[in-house]
Amino acid sequence: TAATGNLVRITGTTATTGVTINNGQVVLCYPTGAWPLTYHVTNMPIKGGASYTCAAGDTVLFSKDGNGTLHVDIVPVAMHPAIVSQAVAEAGTDTTARLWTAERVKQAIEVSAASQAQMEAAASSSVFATPSVIKYSPYALKAWCIATMVGTPAIAGDVGVSGISDDGTGLTTVTWDTAFANPHYSTVAMGGLETNYAFCVTRSRTSGAWELAFVDHANTLRDVAVFTLMAAGDQ
Repeated sequence: TAATGNLVRITGTTATTGVTINNGQVVLCYPTGAWPLTYHVTNMPIKGGASYTCAAGDTVLFSKDGNGTLHVDIVPVAMHPAIVSQAVAEAGTDTTARLWTAERVKQAIEVSAASQAQMEAAASSSVFATPSVIKYSPYALKAWCIATMVGTPAIAGDVGVSGISDDGTGLTTVTWDTAFANPHYSTVAMGGLETNYAFCVTRSRTSGAWELAFVDHANTLRDVAVFTLMAAGDQ
C-alpha cells in the first residue's frame, strides 16, 4: 500500500517484500500488529539476513543512502527502554537501561536521604544528610552564640539560642531554642574582659538552659564585655 510522509503507521498484516523510497530519505514505520517483512538482499535487506514478523510496538526504519542502497533496521518493542518504576527507583540496585522521569529521580533521591534516627545513630554509609537533618548528628554543634553584655545583654549572632539573661555580676543564663534530651550535654564558653579574658564555670545545667559564671584568674566573679559559647549533645 502506498504511503506518504516519513512517519507511517502500519495497520495491515500482509507480507511486504520491498519498499520504494528516494535516495537520502528516511521512513519510520510503526506496526500495530503482526506485519511480516520478507527478506531480500536488495529490496528488503533486513539486518541479520532473515525475514521478520513485526509485533505491535516495534519500530522499523527504512533508509536509502546516496548510492541508492536500501537499509532496514528493526527495533523490537522488547528493546525499547521502559520507564523506571517507583519501586525500582527507590531500591537503587537495578542495572537495566531504563528511562527516568523527573518524578522518579526525585523519589530515588528522597529515599536515599537520611532520617533523624539514621543521623542520630551515625552508622549508615548508604544515605546522605540533607540540611534539615544535619543537626541531629551526634557530631554536630547544636548551638553557638556571640553575645555582648555591656548594658542590656544582646545576642550578636547565634544558632539554637533563644535568649540570654544578666543574673548579676559575672552570672548569665543561656536558654536553648530546642531543649536537649537530658542535662548531660557539652558546653564551652569564653568571656572577654577589658585587658584579659575570663573563665567560664557552670553553675547549673538543665535540658532547656545553662547557667554559667565568669571568673578571672583570682576566681572572682567578673562581668564580661562579650562572650562566645558552643553546645553539643542529643536534642
